[in-house]
Amino acid sequence: PRLPERRSMTDLVCPLPHKHDSERPRRPADGVRVCWGHRSGFIDDLKALPVLNDELASHLSRSGGDPGDRSSDEVGISLDPAVVAARDHIRVTLVSWTRITLEEGPWKHAPDDTIPAITAWLLRRCDWLLNQDWTPEFVDNVRTTVRESRALIQPNTTSRIELGPCPEPVVI
Repeated sequence: PRLPERRSMTDLVCPLPHKHDSERPRRPADGVRVCWGHRSGFIDDLKALPVLNDELASHLSRSGGDPGDRSSDEVGISLDPAVVAARDHIRVTLVSWTRITLEEGPWKHAPDDTIPAITAWLLRRCDWLLNQDWTPEFVDNVRTTVRESRALIQPNTTSRIELGPCPEPVVI
């Protein structure tokens, strides 16, 4: 019979940073290296990537020039380079981690080469993925990709207006 793996003390604490009460260590969820909150957040982020990829497609292009203005030099379709880069980042993130999983894991067959298929393939291997030495890097990479995409779809529209210098306090 195979003996259970011994876990070190560092394996008993989620290795990822926590926003709230960051000094309090979190126990990993069963069978993985990260806490329940990070496991759940990672699954949500991974599921979001195909949806974000599709939403970004609708932000990808805008037709150039005014159709009624014949003097305009802009013709055809103009692509937003930030949206192109974000969609590329989604694909590269998913494909890269799939290749790593195929190299290091027991799987031999790659998923179909579509964003939804790759995502579903990775989701089915979620607990294995979250139990690797590189898990923190993977979780962070997926999280960064989601944030980058969401920022383009729902940009922060707040702006600052300088009203003037602060008045100096009057000392009496």
